[in-house]
Amino acid sequence: MKKQFSPALETAAAASTTATPVTIKAYKSLIPTKIADLHASAERVSAHWATVPSLVCFWKTQPAFAANVTDLGAVANKKAKDSSKTSTHSATLKKLDASVNKGVAKLKGYLEDKYDTKKAAIPHYSRFGMVHYSKSKSHILPRDREERLKSFAVLLNGLKDDGFETKEYGKAWWTALAADYKVALDASKDTREVVSGSVGQKKVLEAEVRKVMQALLKLLEGNYPDTYYNVALEWGIVKSSAKTIVDSCWLIVDCEAFWLRIFYVL
Repeated sequence: MKKQFSPALETAAAASTTATPVTIKAYKSLIPTKIADLHASAERVSAHWATVPSLVCFWKTQPAFAANVTDLGAVANKKAKDSSKTSTHSATLKKLDASVNKGVAKLKGYLEDKYDTKKAAIPHYSRFGMVHYSKSKSHILPRDREERLKSFAVLLNGLKDDGFETKEYGKAWWTALAADYKVALDASKDTREVVSGSVGQKKVLEAEVRKVMQALLKLLEGNYPDTYYNVALEWGIVKSSAKTIVDSCWLIVDCEAFWLRIFYVL
């Protein structure tokens, strides 16, 4: 005897046998996420859109979108170059910090020689701009680079007061190091500010480009209800690899329909 089920279950089983297209809303994640891939995709989309003037987006024209895409590429390239400069400046500052630490070690040696013991020399460290870090139990120039730059003036006064100016790690050595440190630190700050500005511009342009591409997906869905996904692939809006995801969606739908039919028959 055939089992009876509620009308709701029978309706669900019947509906499952009819395939329903997966809407464009489910494909938002298929637009490239990496900035380089997004820019390349947007360039293809802009070029294709120029050949289909009949497809109109009232709040964004194709020429305006093309300008956004060009600007996005320029800003992304600039950010990459500026980030490379930041890395270079950081490496330079690390080398200079290593030189600072080496010089401080030499100064401590001068002080120990003058005051006989390390214990007797420690109270004089502060006159050379050194500060004590309890966690590492060390006396060094400030770790904050801005404060470290300021401490060089204090250190130079200490060299004069203790008669160390003519030492190997005396006035000439520290004056040259302080000058190099200031140049490197200023360059690093300027580059960071530029990179920060580039990041802000990139985010705005990236969001705008993504918004337009989402809008175009919806326009294609409305104009090509049966073939919009293939059209979107032709435009370059979505990645061709997304085809496997779509096939997976259909497989899930087919499996659900199969099991519902089996359950309904039993």
